[in-house]
Amino acid sequence: MWAWGCNRNGQLGVGDTTDRFSPVPVPFPTAITKIAAGWYHSAVVDRQGNVWTFGYNDSGQLGIGGRFDQDLPTRVNVPHASDISCGQYFTVVNTSQGHLWAFGENGSGQLGLGDTNPRLVPHAVPLNNIIYFSTGESHTLALDEQGTLWAFGSNKSGQLGLGDSRNRLRPTASAFFSNVRGISAGNSYSFVVDGNGYLWSCGDALHGKLGQGSTSRATPFPLQVPSLRLFSFPVKSSRNNNNLCDELITRESLPTRWWRVRFLSSNRKSGGHSPSPARAK
Repeated sequence: MWAWGCNRNGQLGVGDTTDRFSPVPVPFPTAITKIAAGWYHSAVVDRQGNVWTFGYNDSGQLGIGGRFDQDLPTRVNVPHASDISCGQYFTVVNTSQGHLWAFGENGSGQLGLGDTNPRLVPHAVPLNNIIYFSTGESHTLALDEQGTLWAFGSNKSGQLGLGDSRNRLRPTASAFFSNVRGISAGNSYSFVVDGNGYLWSCGDALHGKLGQGSTSRATPFPLQVPSLRLFSFPVKSSRNNNNLCDELITRESLPTRWWRVRFLSSNRKSGGHSPSPARAK
């Protein structure tokens, strides 16, 4: 594993808080299979199913029982981990048995534990048979093996897709979808791929990030993104300080021709944005 960039909270995991301008190796005793990054913290899963975290820890997002930052990878007590995802200041882990564990900031209920209290160590989320999940800034989406979509956390922009703007403190099943095949949570918005491969979006559409031709700040009902049918899942969400976008793979009418499509929600450097899907160059 290699890391570089801002390191003021030790989020690179190299034993100090000095920024790195080129890749440096992160010390691990075993191979890493999954990696995730929050705003100022990082989390990984190794080949043995162990979870390691490092970086900023003011909200307990490292899951190690305190609030002190860590500049070296520190092991977290989650058994048989298989996947991991970081929100802004929280972390969610899935296990090989399909059980979710969550820790860190919980002011909007993004941990799905029925309250808004932060957790400094991992707590089990009341869900079973989860095959995929995704974390946004302050909300979480989870998909179970029956194709049911569960959503919880912040919903101020309708990003949970439940038809309103009320936060959910516990996992809530979507009444709009069955047989869901893909999900992705962005900062304050979400994407869903249904059983027929069609893409839907909801939440904050500022700068056109929902791909629906609109820039409404709140879209609480999932709306279908026009003219797209997917063959590859899940949608990949990309976030940084200058560009917020979502990328996906889609197929045109010719089955042998593939295109990458980008929803450009914001480009603060150029000031441009595209409220509808545009082919990436």
